[in-house]
Amino acid sequence: MLEPNDKISSYQLFMLIVGVVIGVGVVSLPRPAAKAAMQNGWVLPLIGGVVVIIDSYFIIKLGQAFPKQNFIEYSEKIVGKFLGKLLSLGLLFYFLLLTSTILPIFSLGIQPLLLNKTPTEVVYITMLSLLLYIARHGIEPIARLNQILTPVAIIVLLVLLAAVTTNPHIDYGQLQPVLTDIPITGLFKEALLGPGFFAFLGIESLYIIFPYLNKETQAKSFKVVTLALIFIILTYSVVVLLSIAHFGAEGTQMFVFPTLTLIREIQLPFFERIIAAFLAGWLVAGFTTTMIIVYAGAGLGLASFLNFREPKFLIPLAIIPPYFIGLIPQNIIQVFKFSDIVNYFGVVYLLILPPVLFGIYKLRNI
Repeated sequence: MLEPNDKISSYQLFMLIVGVVIGVGVVSLPRPAAKAAMQNGWVLPLIGGVVVIIDSYFIIKLGQAFPKQNFIEYSEKIVGKFLGKLLSLGLLFYFLLLTSTILPIFSLGIQPLLLNKTPTEVVYITMLSLLLYIARHGIEPIARLNQILTPVAIIVLLVLLAAVTTNPHIDYGQLQPVLTDIPITGLFKEALLGPGFFAFLGIESLYIIFPYLNKETQAKSFKVVTLALIFIILTYSVVVLLSIAHFGAEGTQMFVFPTLTLIREIQLPFFERIIAAFLAGWLVAGFTTTMIIVYAGAGLGLASFLNFREPKFLIPLAIIPPYFIGLIPQNIIQVFKFSDIVNYFGVVYLLILPPVLFGIYKLRNI
């Protein structure tokens, strides 16, 4: 399955991590963060991000121990064939659910503002068709496309966040008191089992793409991933902080997508339809997230599980279930309830499993 040119560089890995994690969550994170920790919601991504960095260390160490194999292959060597197959099937199902959750959130975010007369089915088919075309060309072309698209989305987001700080309605006093009206145990609980942790889901794609890093990138992958996660942590924290500073903790909870509302209130001279610029960047972010997850799960992961040499033949069939599953939730409340199921898988595969698998690997001295 590995082609000579299917190798990812350090810069491409950095952009892949940023692209897969900063997706649809950047527009909705302030609401659950404010609901969980009120004015201290901006702290949750800081704590959750540090824990994700630690867990990524174990994922990378496992990858370095089996540099030519992905999770589907080396999990059987660590915990046995039966349990390894079970864990692999769970990971593939998790990627499926994650894709099926991203689609409706993405659709519900852009339809009212840009595509209010476009049926949901058309939005899904358009995105999945583009994914099908790109994913069939392999992981390295995906990485190259991502290194072009993701910086554009990042630049747009950072410029608009900088513009938000000039809003006269921003009141940083709404961030007080800091860490005084919530127990530290409650804060860590929400950071590890709540929005502070769930905002980083998607990084589990490292389980699958690690063998496709070149040797130099594999050797320094933890440093690259850590830098990417630090950037994501700071971005998330700033987004939540500005939302609470503008709307207040209780006001932030009233919006389904607080970041979109925040961007809509920006007023810059000679620059109209700022929300369109943000939605363009967000569209890119949502597309790159889905693209990487679909290829990691429906392409490389499923091909390894079924012992297929060429993953591109599986992708056309594998994108059908997300389409129909994504149509099940009829409104945003049902979407968020559906995402709770995804979060349970995230706790297992990102929080619990990496250190456990690494510990078993070391104990068995494989």
